[in-house]
Amino acid sequence: MSDTQVRELMAIALWGTPADTKSGTYVSSGDVRRDWQRVLDEISAQLKNADLREHAQLCHRLGHMALITGNVRMKAKEAFTLMVEDARALGDKVLEGLALHGLAKVYDLIGQRLLSLECAEQAQQLAEETNDRRLLALALHVQAQFHKETGDNRLAYDLWERIETIGHELNDEGLIMGGLVGKGCASSMAEAFAAMSYHEQAIEMAKSQNDARMLAICYNNLADWKINTGAYEEAQVLREQSLAIFRSIGSRLGVGRALIGLAKAETILGNLERARELLDQGVPMALSAGDVEGDLHSSLNLAYLYLAAGEIARAAQLYREVLDRSLAAPDHACSLFAQRALNLIADGKRPTPGILPLVPITRELLMNLENGLTPDELTEEELEFVIGGGLNYTFGTNHISDFVM
Repeated sequence: MSDTQVRELMAIALWGTPADTKSGTYVSSGDVRRDWQRVLDEISAQLKNADLREHAQLCHRLGHMALITGNVRMKAKEAFTLMVEDARALGDKVLEGLALHGLAKVYDLIGQRLLSLECAEQAQQLAEETNDRRLLALALHVQAQFHKETGDNRLAYDLWERIETIGHELNDEGLIMGGLVGKGCASSMAEAFAAMSYHEQAIEMAKSQNDARMLAICYNNLADWKINTGAYEEAQVLREQSLAIFRSIGSRLGVGRALIGLAKAETILGNLERARELLDQGVPMALSAGDVEGDLHSSLNLAYLYLAAGEIARAAQLYREVLDRSLAAPDHACSLFAQRALNLIADGKRPTPGILPLVPITRELLMNLENGLTPDELTEEELEFVIGGGLNYTFGTNHISDFVM
C-alpha cells in the first residue's frame, strides 16, 4: 500500500471521503502504527456526538481498522456489536448485515467459528431479503472460510466459485480476487498446481489494482503451496515480500503469520535456531492480535523444535494442547495433524514440522499416482495424508473487506 493510499484510507476512516473536507490533508507521521492509533482515537472521540447512523458508520470503520491493527478481541468485537445494535434501531438491514459480517470475521479469527458461521448465515438472510448481491458474497465468503477450516473443502471451493461469479456479475475486482484466492485455499494437495495458478491470477489483479493487502495475502498463501511442492527458496522470497507489505500497512496479524510461515520453512530446511528466532518474533504478534490460527500453527512448529531438542514429553504435551484447542475452534487440519503427531511420538517416530505433505507434491508424483505407482516411502495411510482432500493448508487469511461504505 502506497503512502498516498494509507493517507486516503485514514481520511475515509475519519471523514468518509478520500479528501478531508474538514481538517485539511491528513499528514502521516512516518510511523504507521502511530497513525492508525491517531485515527482510532479520533473516531472514538467522534462517536460521542454522532447521530445513530453516523455512529453505526463510525463503528463499522473502527471495527475494520481494529482488525487491521490487531485489536480483534476487544475493539473490533465491541465496534461491530455496537453497529448491530445501531442498525437494528435504524431498521437498516444492509447495515445490520455488514455489521454481522464484521462480527463473523472477528469470531473466525479468534477461534469461535460456530459463532462466526451463525453471524454469516444471519448476514446471508439479510442479503437475500434486501437483494444485496455484494453483501451476499461477503456472507458466503465467511461461510466458505468456516467450511475450509472444518474440513469440508469441496463445499468451501464451491462457495468461493460462486463468490467469483458474483464478482464478475457486479464487476467487483475485490470479490473476484477473493474468490480466486479462496479456491486456491480450498484446493486439495492433488490440485496443488491449480491452486498456485489461482493465486498467481489474483496476484496480477492485485498489482493492477494496487491492492497491497490482497497482494500480501496472495504472497503468503502462495508461499505455503511452494513449500508443499518443495520450492522452499521461492517460498521464503514470497514470505519476505508478504512480511514487508504487512509491516508497511501496520497489520499485526499479517506480520505474525508471515513470521510464523518463515519459521516453518526454516525448520524444514534444518535451520532450527533461526526458526526459533522467527517464532519468538511471530508468536507474540499472533497472540496479541487474537489470532488463534497463528497460535495453533506456531505451536505445532514449536512442538517439533522440542522434539528435535530431545524434549519428548514437553513436545507431546504441546501437541495435546493444540489438539484440545483446535477441536474447540474447530480447526480440522490442526486437530488431525496434532492427533497424528501424538500417535507417531507414541510409536517412537517423529512427525513433520507442520501441516505439509510427507513428500513434496510434484507433477511427476501426481502422474505416478494417477498411474497407480506409489512411492516406496509412503504407506497407504501416509498416502492419504499426502493427497487427502481435507488435509491441505494455506496459512493466510482471505477475508474480503467491506471497509469503505
